[in-house]
Amino acid sequence: AGALVPPLGLAPARGAPAGEKKMNRQDDTLAKLVESEQERILAEWLAETASAGKFGSARQTSNADALELLIAFRKGLAEAPEATRFDQPAWERVRALLEALSDARAAQGSSAGETSYYVLALKKPLFGLIREHLDPATQFDAIWTISAIVDRMAEWTAANHQRARE
Repeated sequence: AGALVPPLGLAPARGAPAGEKKMNRQDDTLAKLVESEQERILAEWLAETASAGKFGSARQTSNADALELLIAFRKGLAEAPEATRFDQPAWERVRALLEALSDARAAQGSSAGETSYYVLALKKPLFGLIREHLDPATQFDAIWTISAIVDRMAEWTAANHQRARE
């Protein structure tokens, strides 16, 4: 059986040269994947939140707001020296957008769980794309990166939501 060749030239390079961080190449690959599949990710993310009923309702977040968050997420992946470090400056725009989301949803009566679910639902379309486009040998690292950063986004959202409610 031949090796799987991801479309769009997204196969991460193997064997990083000395001194080069493999994680950055993985993050760059993920950022390119998010950029090339942005419309699909947005549609699947919003469908996932809508299918969860009240718990994941996207009714309080516009498509434009979700798109702005997705674009900031992609930029964070592309610009952060270590994508999983949510405290880095590259994630500043995402943190600001999540804070605004938390504040707005808290004012509208949503729970911290509902607001966090909205963020966590982003994982499903991203995992599907990883499965479709990346070589099986690189999928675990990609899923770990996405899980780590989206989990931190959800934690940030919940903490800010609680602050906004107080």
